[in-house]
Amino acid sequence: MNRSYRALFHIFISSIMVALFFAVNVRAQNTEAEKIYQHLKENLLKTSYSDCVSQMNRAIALDNKTAVYFYQRGLCYSLNDETTKALADLDQAIKLNPSYISALYSRSRLYSMTDKQRAIADLKRVIEIDPGEKGAYDVLGNIYLDLGKYEEAFETASKLVELAPAGSIGFRIEAESLARRGRYDDAIPLYSESIKRADWDARARRERAEAYRKTGNTSAAEEDEKRAAVLEQSSGGMGYGIGRGDGKLVNPRANPKDSDKPYEPPAKVEPPQISKRPNVSYTEEARKEQVQGEVVLRVTFKADGTIGPIVVIKELPFGLTGQAIEAAKKIEFKPATRNGVPTAVTRNIVYTFHIY
Repeated sequence: MNRSYRALFHIFISSIMVALFFAVNVRAQNTEAEKIYQHLKENLLKTSYSDCVSQMNRAIALDNKTAVYFYQRGLCYSLNDETTKALADLDQAIKLNPSYISALYSRSRLYSMTDKQRAIADLKRVIEIDPGEKGAYDVLGNIYLDLGKYEEAFETASKLVELAPAGSIGFRIEAESLARRGRYDDAIPLYSESIKRADWDARARRERAEAYRKTGNTSAAEEDEKRAAVLEQSSGGMGYGIGRGDGKLVNPRANPKDSDKPYEPPAKVEPPQISKRPNVSYTEEARKEQVQGEVVLRVTFKADGTIGPIVVIKELPFGLTGQAIEAAKKIEFKPATRNGVPTAVTRNIVYTFHIY
C-alpha cells in the first residue's frame, strides 16, 4: 500500500510540474506576442503592409486567443486590398470578443461595399453596445441613402445631430434624404446648416445647388456651384476641401491627434432650454374621422431666441399637422450655446394626438 501511495504521489507531483511548465511557457508566449504587437503599434506608420501581416502572424502563432491581434492583422490585410482575408480576421476577432466595437465597425465598412445588409447588422450592434458611437450613425445613414431607405436615413441622421450638434454630416444626410424624396424646400435649410459647420464640403454645396435649381433659385444654385468647383480644385477633385482618405479601412477609433489635421477639442454645446411649449388641439374634421398618431417636426431654435424654419418629418391629415406647426411657432426657450455663445440648433419635436 505504501508503494502504491508513493507511486500515486509521484504521479501527482509530476502532473503539477508538467502543468506549471506549460502555464509558464504559455505565459511567456503571450508576453512575447504582446511585445510584437506593441512594437508594431509604435512603428505602424513606418511598417509596410507585408511586414505588418508578417509580424501579426508571429503574434497569432504565439497567442491565438487575443482578439486584438486578429483585428490588427485584418487592418493590415485591408490596407493591402486583401478584403477576403481581412474579413476572416475581423470575423475571428469578433468571435473571440463579440463586443469588440472597433472590429464590428471596421467589418461594417468592408461589408458596406459588398453586403449592405450585413453592414447594417454590424452597425446596429455597435450602436447597441455604445449608443454614443457617432461614426456608426454616419455610416449607417449613408448606407440607408444608398438603399433608398430615406426615412431610416433621416431618423439615423437625426440621432447623429443630437449626438454631435456641432458636426455637419448629420445635417447633410438629413437634407439628402429629403431631397431624394423631392422635398427640396425642406432640404435647403438643412444643407445650409451642414455648410455652416463645414464650409469646405463641396458635396453639400453641389447638392444644395441642385435643390436650389429644383425650386427655381438659379442665382443661388450658380453661386454654390462656383464655390464647389473651387473647393474641388483645391482638394484634387475629391469633392471636399480637406483630405478624406482613400476609402481603405482605417482604425475608426484612432486618436484625432494622430491625423494631419490639427486637433481641436470638442466644443461644449448646451441644448436649448424650453420654458413654454403650447399644447395642440384637435380639428373638428380630425376628431370626426377619429384620427390619432404623431406629428414630428424638425424645428430650428435660433440663437436670438426665436423659432426658425420648421420641417415636417411626419404628418397627419385633417389639419393636425398645421395645428402642430402653429404650436411649435409659439415655443419659448433659452437658446442653445456653443462654448458659451448662443447658437442655432435644430431638434425634433413630437406632437401626439389621442382621442380619449
